[in-house]
Amino acid sequence: MKMGAGRAVRTGRVWCLAAAAGLVLGAAPALAQVVTPPPAEAPKIDAHIPKAPPPPPAPPPRPIPARPAKPAVEPLPNLPYTSLVERDASGKMRPLSEPAELAALRRNPLVQPEVLAEIQPYLAERRATYERLVIENLDLVEKLTDGTFDAIDYSGKEGFALVVQTVDPIRKASPRPLAEELAARELIDAQAVRFNEKITKEYNLASLPGAKAGATPAERAQHAKVSLAGLYRAGVNEAAIVHRDLLLEASRSLDRTLPEIVTDEAVRRPLLAAAPGAGADDEARVAAVRRVNAALTIDQRRDLLRRAIALRAK
Repeated sequence: MKMGAGRAVRTGRVWCLAAAAGLVLGAAPALAQVVTPPPAEAPKIDAHIPKAPPPPPAPPPRPIPARPAKPAVEPLPNLPYTSLVERDASGKMRPLSEPAELAALRRNPLVQPEVLAEIQPYLAERRATYERLVIENLDLVEKLTDGTFDAIDYSGKEGFALVVQTVDPIRKASPRPLAEELAARELIDAQAVRFNEKITKEYNLASLPGAKAGATPAERAQHAKVSLAGLYRAGVNEAAIVHRDLLLEASRSLDRTLPEIVTDEAVRRPLLAAAPGAGADDEARVAAVRRVNAALTIDQRRDLLRRAIALRAK
C-alpha cells in the first residue's frame, strides 16, 4: 500500500512538472510576439525639437527700367553770322574789348535786337558782380593777364596744376555763362544758347597758339598742353576783361587816388610820374597801371580799383 501511494505521488509530480514545462514552452511564441524589435536607425538626438518653417521664397528680381531715350538735338540752322575772329594786316588776331560771350550775343542771328535792349539792366548787374569778384580775387585774376601762364613749363604736371589752382576759384565764384543765364530768365531759347556757344568756341580755338611746323613728338605734346591750358583760361575770360577795364579806369584817376593810398611822398612821386599822359592809348594806360601796381601791396591794389569805381558817381 505504502509503495503504491509513493509511486503515485511521484508520478503526479512528474506530470505537474511536465505540464508546467508545456505551459512555458507553449507561451514562448506569444512572449516572442510582444517584444518590440530594435529600430532600423538610431533616432537623432534633436528629433524631438520642433523645426523652424522653411524661409519664404526669394522675391523675383526687380525689372530694370529702360532708360528713356535722349531727345534728339535739333541741328543748328545754317545761318550767316559775323565771326569774332578778326586779324590785323600782319595776321595777328585782334583781342576783344568785351567778354567773348557778350560779343557773340551781339552777332548771334538767333538773338533779336529787342532782346539785347531788354538785357541791359541784367548786364549792368552782372558787371557789378564781376567787379566785386575781380577785386576779391585780385591775386588770382592778375595771373590771367600778367604773363604768368606764358612762362610756365607745361612738360610736367605742376604747370597745368597751377592753371587749375588759379582758374578754379574764379570759375566757381563766377555767375553762370551769359547765354545760359539769359535762357534761365527765358529771354533766349536753347537754340540761341547753342549758336552763341558755336561763335564763342570758334573765337577761343582761334586764340590758341598755332602748332609749329615739323614739330617733334615732345613739342607736339607741349603744344597740346598749352592749348588745353588756354581753353581752361578762356572759361574765365569775362573776369580777365573786367579786370583790364578796371585798370583802364584806374589809369585816369591816379592823380586823385594815389595820394590817398600812398601817403609817403617820396614813394608816391615816382608813381605819379609813371602815370600815362592824356594822349596814351589803352595798351599804354594798362601798362602804366601795371608799373604802378608793382610798387603796391595787394591790399593797396584792391583799394586803387575800389576808389576808381567810387569816383564814377562824382
